[in-house]
Amino acid sequence: MDKFVVVADDLTGGNGTGVLLVKDGLKVFSAVNYKTVGHIDLNSCNGVVVNTCSRGIPAEEAFSRVFEVTATMREQGVTCFCKRIDSTIRGNLGIEIEAALTALGDEYVAMVVPVWPQTGRINVGGYLLVNGMPVQQTDAGVDAKTPVRSSSVAEVIAAQTTLPIGLIPLNKVLAGQKTLIYRIKTEAANGKRIIIFDAVSDGDIANIAEAVKETGLKIVAVDPGPFSEAIILSSLGKAKAEHKGKVMVVSGSATALTRAQLDYLQQEYKARLVNVDVKDLLDGSLSEEQENKLARQVHDISKTANIFGLRVAAEKQMVIDLASVA
Repeated sequence: MDKFVVVADDLTGGNGTGVLLVKDGLKVFSAVNYKTVGHIDLNSCNGVVVNTCSRGIPAEEAFSRVFEVTATMREQGVTCFCKRIDSTIRGNLGIEIEAALTALGDEYVAMVVPVWPQTGRINVGGYLLVNGMPVQQTDAGVDAKTPVRSSSVAEVIAAQTTLPIGLIPLNKVLAGQKTLIYRIKTEAANGKRIIIFDAVSDGDIANIAEAVKETGLKIVAVDPGPFSEAIILSSLGKAKAEHKGKVMVVSGSATALTRAQLDYLQQEYKARLVNVDVKDLLDGSLSEEQENKLARQVHDISKTANIFGLRVAAEKQMVIDLASVA
């Protein structure tokens, strides 16, 4: 049976894709440490999400980690390859895509659909918008470690790789399957190793995934999650499923948007969250007894709340200066 791998530049993002796949009924193994991938029993799962922890590290090291994971998975018989990128295009996008393609060979093409419409991420004219704003004008533009200087996805990728890049604009995505398939094949025939797609809806993502499959090209799916989900389900011959259950939230984000989102969850959906002082986590001052107490708190609230978990930076004054801490 076909197996998949999602190579992610951070743990939370990779697990975000993993959650989509678990909700579809797939069994997914999440590898916290990329060095362990050679020891994973692929027969025990449908596929693997691997954290390379490479978003904020030097480009050369990011290339090495992604190449190593991709090559190892290919040697183990994996046939469906996905590269999970940040939904606000932070990090080593270009060099990590190049690493995956280098590990797989010249016949592979990266299909980049950098959108997640349900979270307000869409791509129009090659520019990534977050809730209608160019991504560089959002919190991602002033990120403490990997600020986004341009909203052009092609520009961000091209700054990190010399591989030829193509763009399929929204009018071609909306023109129907025949036009879309023709355009994809044309871009690939013209030597484009990285093809970026405009998309504004889940329907666009589904149409792109179907067209990509019809081309017969060997591809790497590059996106924040939904496009990889569509490609993986297509590869494994499974349909998207619905799932109901409890939701556990673990939030390490310090942005004002995240605080607003979690406040909304608490007010509208009766979410219960345990607040953690991130300073205690960073300097190791929490004792084992205190850690166990936190764990018990989360466990206890899970019994009565459908949405539960823990978070840092519940208030603005709790946000730390990453540069000084580092």
